[in-house]
Amino acid sequence: MQSRANAPARWASVCGILTAVLAAATLHADPVVAPRVHALGVDAPTAAAFELLLTQEIERLGTPPLTRAAETAARARPCKDAACAARRARAAGAPEALLCTLSRFGARHVATLQRVDVNEQVTWSVRLASPTANALDSLAVELAARLAGRKPEHDGMRNAKTAETENAWSGSGPSVGVVYPMGGSYGGAERLTSLAYTWRYRTQHFEVESTPVLGIAWGGDLETDGGKARDWTLLDVYVTWTPMEGAIVPYVGAGLGMHALRLEHDGGPGDPFVGRRDESSTAIGLALGGGATFFRTYDFQLGFDVRYRYYFAGFDEVGGRGAHGIILSFGLHR
Repeated sequence: MQSRANAPARWASVCGILTAVLAAATLHADPVVAPRVHALGVDAPTAAAFELLLTQEIERLGTPPLTRAAETAARARPCKDAACAARRARAAGAPEALLCTLSRFGARHVATLQRVDVNEQVTWSVRLASPTANALDSLAVELAARLAGRKPEHDGMRNAKTAETENAWSGSGPSVGVVYPMGGSYGGAERLTSLAYTWRYRTQHFEVESTPVLGIAWGGDLETDGGKARDWTLLDVYVTWTPMEGAIVPYVGAGLGMHALRLEHDGGPGDPFVGRRDESSTAIGLALGGGATFFRTYDFQLGFDVRYRYYFAGFDEVGGRGAHGIILSFGLHR
């Protein structure tokens, strides 16, 4: 009976010893260099406040311990890559340094926190997102908890996700452009005007653009050009990739679409027929191109786009020269 009565006391003693051992291990763990936040599209006061909250939360949890060497003073520039973080760790005599980036995509803010050793190797990494700047305090708490290997003490970051595809910002907006037919295609129309309304789904390096129904191009004159064309977008999907981050970024892209076209041509010398003919067809189009996005880290974006589009349809009734050409367009998205 006495042995059973003493069992809880023994377990309490064991738990106390284990707690003391873990606390001692934490106190004697090698400190890492404190993070400096590299801001991308985020104003300086917001980045400074986020850095302060993150550092205070890491220090509160105590894992890992931080060092405040001269290299981590406020006058030091934040590191952008692992090489810089490794140099800072070596200069501070620490085994690792924390590397933190805070980026903005529309209203959404994305934070990346990494541990980098003196050999420039990333030993640990996590990326989280907050839907607005108002949730950055919860984002700092979540990052510190992940770094310490703990669960957050509250569920304030239920909207924070680690999946890359969930760090996206979606928007929509209009675009206007000009189509320049090539090789006498589009029934011989000299130039077309295009209007479209598109939806975009954006991640850090990729973007998917979709134009369902709301796109049209028209132009040409039978009297002056000998040709007339209308191009109605049924569905377009275009995917772009950029290797860069920042407010102004270039990109390349490719896509497919389904379009309803109607071409008219007034046959004359050199044509296989004389007189006016027309042909309508629903055709698949392939697009390749590139461009640049301006103000990518702001609440709105301006885009300049150049594409070559080719339709898989010959349009034999109006000369057999098909429909293909260069499209220049400007767009505004929010």
